[in-house]
Amino acid sequence: MTEQLFSELSKLGIVFALLGWISYTLWKRFDARVKQNEQELRELRIRYDKEIFDTRGELKEILHESTMVMQEIKSQAKATNTIMARCDNVMECLTQEIKKVKPDFVNKHHS
Repeated sequence: MTEQLFSELSKLGIVFALLGWISYTLWKRFDARVKQNEQELRELRIRYDKEIFDTRGELKEILHESTMVMQEIKSQAKATNTIMARCDNVMECLTQEIKKVKPDFVNKHHS
């Protein structure tokens, strides 16, 4: 095909033959470069898809761990609140008992 094209262009003159050869060479280089770029893009897409998938897995693990930590913190806060409520009740009972036993002692220290 290309030999036939060059022979036809050479019949028109050396200038047309040179222009045809230059155009053909440039087209082949351009076509090779486009194919190379397409291959590089495919490879990059595959690499980035893999990185995104790996990062997604890591983020899921981090999210799961942080959820577990938050649940532990909530349960610890609930336990702390329960202990504080019990301490408050005990302190209230102690205060009432002290008031019953020594009313003069309480009056002196609160005034």
